[in-house]
Amino acid sequence: MTTGRDEAEREVGRRAAAGARVRRRLGRAVTTGRDEPEREVGRRAAAGARGSGRLGRAVRAVRDEAERGAATVVVLAVVAVALVLAVVVGAVTSGHAARVRAQGAADLSALAAASAERSGMLADPCSLARDVADRNGARLVVCEKEARGVVRVVAERSAGFGTAVARARAGPARERPGPADHGDR
Repeated sequence: MTTGRDEAEREVGRRAAAGARVRRRLGRAVTTGRDEPEREVGRRAAAGARGSGRLGRAVRAVRDEAERGAATVVVLAVVAVALVLAVVVGAVTSGHAARVRAQGAADLSALAAASAERSGMLADPCSLARDVADRNGARLVVCEKEARGVVRVVAERSAGFGTAVARARAGPARERPGPADHGDR
């Protein structure tokens, strides 16, 4: 005959054995018949996931240590991209400015040479065109006198990453073909 005390001792033993089995399986992968293992979730694993207790603090400390300095790397990458972009924009702007200045020098040189050719003041109007181009920061590459007082010039100006080239032509309006000139005059 069993007494209540014997029953209580057996119940305590069964519970202790069940607890030992659970403690052995905590953190181990258990195969469920599928290809991927599932992790047994216990009190300690849940505490680590919530971030409470000693385990949670340890997990947070490891995670924080692994992420330390990540923002610095991102900021440095953004700054590097911004600097490269600034250099490219500066180069394009410098090239455009040099092209505009070269075109201005070519236009003025062609006008000066055409005026000198038409008035007959100088024997060589291209020398005046060269002087005007030099004063405007460009170098006269080509200066050709065409028929009836028309002058064609090519000027170039050094840019930051190359050379800007501009062409111009000047002379009397009736000698140059244009949209208003239909040959009726």
